[in-house]
Amino acid sequence: MPNIIINNTCNQRCSYCFAEDSMTYEALPVKNQKYSTFISILHFLRQNGYEDVRFLGGEPLLHPELQKFILLSRKGGFQTRMFSNLNFPEIYVSEKFKNPLSLPHTINANINNRDFYSDIEYERVINNILFFKQGGTIMTIGYNIYDLSKSFDDIIQVARTTGIKHINLKVTNTILGDPLIVDTGSRLYGEYIFDIIRSYGDEFEFVFSCGLSRDIFVSTEIEYMNSIGIYPRYGCDGFSGKFDIDIDGSIYKCFPTRSLYLKKRLSIYSFTDEQQLFSIVGIEKSSGICRAHTLSKTT
Repeated sequence: MPNIIINNTCNQRCSYCFAEDSMTYEALPVKNQKYSTFISILHFLRQNGYEDVRFLGGEPLLHPELQKFILLSRKGGFQTRMFSNLNFPEIYVSEKFKNPLSLPHTINANINNRDFYSDIEYERVINNILFFKQGGTIMTIGYNIYDLSKSFDDIIQVARTTGIKHINLKVTNTILGDPLIVDTGSRLYGEYIFDIIRSYGDEFEFVFSCGLSRDIFVSTEIEYMNSIGIYPRYGCDGFSGKFDIDIDGSIYKCFPTRSLYLKKRLSIYSFTDEQQLFSIVGIEKSSGICRAHTLSKTT
């Protein structure tokens, strides 16, 4: 399940962001994935049996060729998924996606609490969610838990207003990356999340993923969640078929722009300028692809 990071700039400054080097317009130099690199990545994914293309940033909506990337992916039979904050003027979004075939199959809308937005920004996010829904895109909400004083009611309000039923919960890596919090505070986050699931589990479908700590829930909470079909997933503490492809085509075990524990780059493959010119057959024969194909066995 590869994530493709197509740019390094974002229009928001979220306090929990794990891509802190890439989260503002001021990120220099601005980097956008080249079309030729993306074609090579699609070849790699096709040759190795991957069926999904997941667009990350930065903020993918800022990439000037995003629509072309989605069109090419859909033409190749890939399922397309985008992670976006959707905090853009409605006209910007509607103009960008005038061609219905350029709409991604699924969007995970990364939503903040209400106090993060101005009234205009909040209305934009709601309207853009509805725009994509009307176009046939499956919409989910992604909520990063980083402050226990924040009310989850804000997220429920967005979900009810837009008719979204699927909510992805995540304790951010910036929280659990702090050893002190991992040792002494992770249970507080477990209690917070469990209360959400217990309160709203009948109305919404929840997926929970946690980057580092397996001690966030007690056994009775896990048993209850399992009984309603929720199985917590633990990310960067072990490879389970997920990896990230950076702007230049380099493959990483985890998102490459955060802290040192996420910067353990796997030197297994990189799309060089020469390799971008290869035919599909040429790429298939490269030793880099062979190493990438056995990624789960790489240490």
